[in-house]
Amino acid sequence: MLILKTPSRNTALSFRDYFAGKGIQARVTEDNQLFIVESVKEEDDFLVTKELNFLKNQEHPEDLIVRAAWNSGSSDSGSDLPAVSAGLPLNRICTLTGLTVVACIAIFLLQSFMDGSSGRPVFDALSLNAAKFHDGEYWRLITPAFLHFGFTHIGFNTVIFAVLGWPLEKYLGAFRLLALILISGITGNVAEYCILAADHEMSPENFGGLSGVVNGVIGYLAMLSRHPDLPPKMRLIPGLFTFTLIMIVVAGLFLNGIANAAHVGGLVAGILMGAVDFFLLKAGKLAFRVPEKE
Repeated sequence: MLILKTPSRNTALSFRDYFAGKGIQARVTEDNQLFIVESVKEEDDFLVTKELNFLKNQEHPEDLIVRAAWNSGSSDSGSDLPAVSAGLPLNRICTLTGLTVVACIAIFLLQSFMDGSSGRPVFDALSLNAAKFHDGEYWRLITPAFLHFGFTHIGFNTVIFAVLGWPLEKYLGAFRLLALILISGITGNVAEYCILAADHEMSPENFGGLSGVVNGVIGYLAMLSRHPDLPPKMRLIPGLFTFTLIMIVVAGLFLNGIANAAHVGGLVAGILMGAVDFFLLKAGKLAFRVPEKE
């Protein structure tokens, strides 16, 4: 039974995954530049009709489709399209996402062994020290993002960055991700420095962490997630953007010792970049990559 005809491959795959989650086997084929989603078994026709009517009555059916794409671990068996596989993180080390994670871990290990009560050479080399920045050490605008203070801090930041960064890099390229890292990271670092500089009780360079970049990626993907042709694996995990906003408010009101200005600065930078790229995608001046092997 015919379920859908669409020019968007990703939309077709998302519908297939939605019906698979309902126990209905569907296949995707291509004909005259259209992707066709059909149920495989005739005995499923009643269930297909029931699900299609259910989706028509939903205010935001695309949210259900996106969740199905995220929850699905299936491939394109039975279809003429390339199989989709998440792969293992170990196979993705030689990417900008992987190298960023490795750099954070390596610097954290150096901090653990070299920084202590007698001195902090690693922190001092990478923190946003204004005097040294004015002496020409301009890398200090971004390097605080690679400093971390504890296993929970680095674990949370690197895992979330990896989960969101790999598909972004895969479908929009390393240059896009690099620009997002630099812009959201620098914006967050400068925002946090300015807030701490206004509080004369703390040293303004006493902060670090990749969370400004992570929030930038979340803001960026939140803007792109409504694009109809966005690859399913690039869509933001449902509820993550709202959760991020709640955590920023909670941290600002009740928690001390958190670089909340970096979170806000990174998020705002990511939202603005995402808005620009959303319109570039709609205008056809930016396109998603379709790897031969996913």
